[in-house]
Amino acid sequence: MKKRHFLIIIPLAMGVLCFLGGCSYTAPFRQMQSLPADRKVVVTLTEIEHRPGQKGAFFRDTKNVIADLPNQSGLVGYSFRFQILGRKAWTMTAWGDEASRDAFVESPVHLRAMRNSRITAQNMRFTTVNVLAGSLPMHWEEALRLLKAAPAYD
Repeated sequence: MKKRHFLIIIPLAMGVLCFLGGCSYTAPFRQMQSLPADRKVVVTLTEIEHRPGQKGAFFRDTKNVIADLPNQSGLVGYSFRFQILGRKAWTMTAWGDEASRDAFVESPVHLRAMRNSRITAQNMRFTTVNVLAGSLPMHWEEALRLLKAAPAYD
């Protein structure tokens, strides 16, 4: 009888793990400022995979960058998502203009995370699109489609 339960439990557990591997947590889009619906905004999308054994360091940097976002001038809003059991994480940030986005990219917290990503991350993709403020938040399905078309960097 014990062997029979074992033969049922193992495939069931493997199925659950495979299912969860495809599941992601998605944070709601956090709107920081309202702009006229017809104003163009700059949306930057990232997809980053942490290297094996680097999950803790990668997510420490990610947490610091996300915590610093509300301090950034020109931020319109943001969201992030990550695989529950996988190694991928995504960000979506919307900016009032390219200068604001560029200032964030050069901020100390972001620069530190980018420096550390040489060790902690791989298979990075980035893309930027201009959209109307009225179309925010961008749907993650659209964001993932755009990222899939972007080149990957190691």
